[in-house]
Amino acid sequence: MPVSIRPYQARDEADVVALWIACGLTRAWNDPHKDIARKLAVDPSMFLVCEQDGELVGTAMFGYRSEEHTSELQSPCNLVCRLLLEKKK
Repeated sequence: MPVSIRPYQARDEADVVALWIACGLTRAWNDPHKDIARKLAVDPSMFLVCEQDGELVGTAMFGYRSEEHTSELQSPCNLVCRLLLEKKK
């Protein structure tokens, strides 16, 4: 049962949103479909999905915010890790 990591593809959208809902990551005021569209418009290469036995089991979305690098990892275990790393000077 190896886990594979690959870039997000348009066909993943429904499964990604379902995973985020199952993990409690969505908010009433924030449409997850719009979050995906915004990420794809900015840097789609920094949006990854994890699959195990053909099932989507995790996502990772990376980006930059001012002087910080940020990443967010989601899994069905209701685990959310946010990492803020200071930009190396």
